Amino acid sequence: MQLFHASPFKFEHFTLDHIGKGEGGIALGYGLYLSEDLKVARRFEDYFLSRCGQAHLYTVTLQAKRHEILDLDSDCKAQPPSERIDYQSIRTAKGDTKAFEKLLSMGFKGVRDFVQDDRGYVFLCVQPTFLRIDRCETRNLQPKRVGETQ
Repeated sequence: MQLFHASPFKFEHFTLDHIGKGEGGIALGYGLYLSEDLKVARRFEDYFLSRCGQAHLYTVTLQAKRHEILDLDSDCKAQPPSERIDYQSIRTAKGDTKAFEKLLSMGFKGVRDFVQDDRGYVFLCVQPTFLRIDRCETRNLQPKRVGETQ
């Protein structure tokens, strides 16, 4: 499954070490945030470029089968209420990893959720070992020199 991630930082692999320190903190829950929509990732890339002077856009493969992704729009609604995963508790955990450890123990590698703004579907990956970086594009803002034209 191909996904995208934008960051002001260049790295060789994903890690959980910096969760909660990024742009949105952990607004949607504990995990690594990725998008299936390149346009969404490009908006974050543009934001980091304007704010930090550089941005890195990662094309990533989430190494998971469909049944290993919890899709909140369809999977949760299809589950009987007694078996339904309380994803709201994952969202409000704000750094508490127990909810994601539960997802891991159930065989899930990530969560697909629809965000009610222009971001569309967002993936939260539970473990960085499930992510493979296929490509990284780097953009830098170069200061114009005196007399330089575009």
